Amino acid sequence: MGRRRRLISSGNTLGVTSGLQAWYDTTNDAHLTLVSSAITQFLDRSGNGNHTAVQSTGTKRPTRALDTINGLQAATFDGGDTLALPSALFSIPNDDNTIFLVSAQDTNVFEMALGMTEAGGARYHIAYDSVAGTVIYLSRTSSNSVNSTGNTNTKHQILRGRKEGSTQALAVDGGAEVTNSNAINEPDIDAGHIGSRADALFFLDGSIAEVLLYNRSLSPTEILQVEIYLANKYGIYHPNATWILHYTADQQSVIHSFKMNKDEAFQDVALNPVHCWLKSEAEHLVLASTAITQYLDVSGKGHDTDVQGTGTARPNFNSTGLNGIGTSEYDGGDSLMLHSDLFALPNGEFEVIAVAKRPSEDASADGIFGFTVSGTLRSILFYSGTSGTISFRNKTPSTATTDTTGNTNTDYQIIHGRRVGVGEAVGVNNEAEVVDTDATNVPSVDAGLIGASGSFGLNGELAEIFFLNRTATVAERLALKTYLSVKFAISI
Repeated sequence: MGRRRRLISSGNTLGVTSGLQAWYDTTNDAHLTLVSSAITQFLDRSGNGNHTAVQSTGTKRPTRALDTINGLQAATFDGGDTLALPSALFSIPNDDNTIFLVSAQDTNVFEMALGMTEAGGARYHIAYDSVAGTVIYLSRTSSNSVNSTGNTNTKHQILRGRKEGSTQALAVDGGAEVTNSNAINEPDIDAGHIGSRADALFFLDGSIAEVLLYNRSLSPTEILQVEIYLANKYGIYHPNATWILHYTADQQSVIHSFKMNKDEAFQDVALNPVHCWLKSEAEHLVLASTAITQYLDVSGKGHDTDVQGTGTARPNFNSTGLNGIGTSEYDGGDSLMLHSDLFALPNGEFEVIAVAKRPSEDASADGIFGFTVSGTLRSILFYSGTSGTISFRNKTPSTATTDTTGNTNTDYQIIHGRRVGVGEAVGVNNEAEVVDTDATNVPSVDAGLIGASGSFGLNGELAEIFFLNRTATVAERLALKTYLSVKFAISI
């Protein structure tokens, strides 16, 4: 589960309050009762006073986790945490109702995000199935639920369950409802919990950000209003989310095509050309305190960097460096050796896309990455000593470069360098790239470094970098750059 923050549309409000019986919002301490970071109680925002019961057992308290989704905190449940719902809500399953949850699970097992029971038997719940990607809504006895499949339950989603007459309906992230006609009223509910079914069954191992419980079936217009509020607040993909309108038409097309979230935006973008993908996020690093000793390749190709054994040559990890997401800080003498399988890239066509910045414009040359032959740099993407200039080179033995000028290198930018045929190209954000025609193959590469080396050592910060084993198509580059733009709040 990621940590993202970008634009939250001004004036973003819930709007639909008719029939709202309980509203649990974990993103603000004002709506929680806390003991340190342990949550003992959810406080109802609806005005009805339907707070959860105080959880007196310390080991069953969920935890307030900062920077969980779109830069907002949420409640994390560890597989043994639960909060009891008040009895005033037990009448909800006895008539038409609508429930919204913003939640995620960590593993694909059967777990309850919210459940109500009669004598321990399931009567009403939103649950995750043991079948990966399946979400369940039940508003009747313990069988004949309605299931939605093909979801990514390990990322935060807007889950909606709705009962109208005999209809049970379930939808995820504003998609089409899945329905059946098996709903019945349940008049004898005697227990309800958030994070489990009853007090000791099917505990959630995951996260809950917000819960809304209505005692009626909302209209399509009302549903849309609630879901747009949630999508904009949490940066979740929804076909009508207004946060998407902050992007260009081409980018909007990519966002809709891949259903990008601000939280783990890249879930569904094809990774075929990505040969190595390095992120500056704790779960993808090996750390010695805050020093980075190794990047772990996210591409699935196994191209982790070598372990940096020299303590003074390790970049520093900044856990909230950009948009609430980790970055790597290089001091001009730090570097990490790329996997040897990448040494062949400069001897053919390839592309690199990175999110980086330098602290000041000066006369030094700061290399984002560099490949060398016997210690001589032959392929490099770097900030030159001229203000606003970024350069790319892939040739031997000439030191001539292809340059893009007029950039603001002290801001984070999305930078790409690529070699295609005899062409060297470099581009920043979504500006037109600069191309020359004197690239050559570079055989016999024997080292490749993130942070470059020597007089080209990077004094700056790196958030994320892709190495592609061919040049990207226009559509692929747009998808990759749009992902980085959405994730890091960089306007392109």
